[in-house]
Amino acid sequence: MLRCLVVADWLRSGGLKVSFAMRALDGSLIDRVRDCGYHVHVLDDQGAPVQPTWLGVEPEAELAAMHRLFAREGRPRWLVVDHYELDATWEREVASQGILVCAIDDLADRSHDCDLLLDATLDRPARYDTLVPSRTRRFLGLKYAPLREAFMAERARARVRSGRVERVLVFYGGVDWSGESLKAIAALRAVEGDFTIDVVAGALNPRLRQLQGAIAADPRAQLRAGESEMASLTASADLAFGAIGTAMWERCFVGCPAVVTATLEKTRKLGPELAESGAIEWLGFAPEITDETIRLAASRLIQDPDHVREMGARAFALANGYVEARLEFIRAFA
Repeated sequence: MLRCLVVADWLRSGGLKVSFAMRALDGSLIDRVRDCGYHVHVLDDQGAPVQPTWLGVEPEAELAAMHRLFAREGRPRWLVVDHYELDATWEREVASQGILVCAIDDLADRSHDCDLLLDATLDRPARYDTLVPSRTRRFLGLKYAPLREAFMAERARARVRSGRVERVLVFYGGVDWSGESLKAIAALRAVEGDFTIDVVAGALNPRLRQLQGAIAADPRAQLRAGESEMASLTASADLAFGAIGTAMWERCFVGCPAVVTATLEKTRKLGPELAESGAIEWLGFAPEITDETIRLAASRLIQDPDHVREMGARAFALANGYVEARLEFIRAFA
């Protein structure tokens, strides 16, 4: 949803009227979207049973809710969809009503029937050769990343990195169900060096008390507030430890070298692909990663500033041309 908010801001800046269709599930960001000045259409599921999936209902119930919305509010010219459980079948049904579709994806693991495709991760068109129709215009690569303005500002004033590690960032998402933050702290405590450790963890982290205890045991470590200062923390870090997700692309955008773990099965194939570019150090899938795995990686990189500097430079270069790319994307909706 956060990247949808950024895309909405882009389109609004281009003069388009933008609203959201959302489902009132536990933890939804409906209030946050409204606070950003957008009207939210709360989907009416008419008693459809809640499903234990990211979508929250069966795909058929999702389509029925969208049809009711269009009948009540009118059909939009464009519909932007960003959901791992929706694919070409859903998009085709929406398009049958004369609506243009923009799909946001980053996994390339399912087909799409869309007019525009935004995948702001790897600039590899072949990933979608068999997944989208020939008419689809593809916007691929980190230069199209729908990141918050704070990251744009940090990139604009990016410093020259020496590769020397004096500040480390640990962030595996606001929840971190698999406990990667604890692994990283245990690993870094075993690494000698004069560096500070910024740890970002959300209130929903199930191991927050343990994490707080581990942080307190190392005078170099401190728990940071999180979202409000995420851009500055990422830009100021000399080395980061984190998961595949939006934060990984934020790190690349500001040129922060990173050691990366996949915490979701769906995302694990992105790690080796990005590692081929030299922008990250890829560790593997969370269940296979131990404290020692992380300690070895940290020790090796801290002792190799040339490699760390090169990682940062390669990561930063992935987003070259982002200003022009954003304008190109906005114009596609004209």
